[in-house]
Amino acid sequence: MSFEDRFAQSLRDTGEDLTPNDLTRLVNGGVTDGRRRRRRRNAAVAGGSAALALVAVGAAVAPSMLGASRTAHTVANPAAGPSMSLTAAARPVSDAARARQMVSTLEGLLPKGGRITDAVGRWSLKVPGGDAAFVAPLASVVYDDGKGASSIEVGLDRYPKGEAPVPTCGSPADVPNDVCHVYRLPGGARLLIDQGYEYPSRGSGTKDWHAVLDLPDGTHVEMDEWNAPAEKGAGVTRATPPLSADQLRAVVTSKAWQPLLAAVPTPKPRK
Repeated sequence: MSFEDRFAQSLRDTGEDLTPNDLTRLVNGGVTDGRRRRRRRNAAVAGGSAALALVAVGAAVAPSMLGASRTAHTVANPAAGPSMSLTAAARPVSDAARARQMVSTLEGLLPKGGRITDAVGRWSLKVPGGDAAFVAPLASVVYDDGKGASSIEVGLDRYPKGEAPVPTCGSPADVPNDVCHVYRLPGGARLLIDQGYEYPSRGSGTKDWHAVLDLPDGTHVEMDEWNAPAEKGAGVTRATPPLSADQLRAVVTSKAWQPLLAAVPTPKPRK
């Protein structure tokens, strides 16, 4: 089934749980659900039956990120002339500029010296069959540190406060992995590191190493890396993905994402 088909199915599956007249909430829920399925996320909604293993760690998320401002960046209008107000006019940053910022931020956080190709950035998507658009930030690259090409992808999201799914490690019997931990970070954030597989039922072949950071304000950073130049349809190029668990953590907890997270709108709470 193609990504578009899975996306449409996700919208249908999610629609029953959403307010019918809230299209933005419907689409955002569908994209989140589709992304979770597509990336084999081992997250469960709070109150689920999966056991949550919380491990205290000394490493802290940067305070400036945990307390990220929600004010979106704007740029001064360069055309301001003498006849205009002394307060410079401002305009929102374009989606194209945000998409470039997604890519440049990801590239700047990857280990130096690697070769980066096939960079793609996105800030918003259009609703299938319509003109409406919704925010769905994503950046993906192919990264090669000299040991084989790897597809790397980062997505951003924001949930209503208190409605984010609690990251959990799935049952090894259902979702095999080499290592999976959930860490409680200072300030109430939770971090999941899952070194698993693209095809969980096989437990072999293409590996998908996954990191999820959920912050108390509802903002969400999610990262995947594979030991192949594509999520699917490409041969394995290396034994494991290039970034270690510590490097995954460093990328998703970096304060470099703060301006972009601040620009992601907060969806309406579920009624």
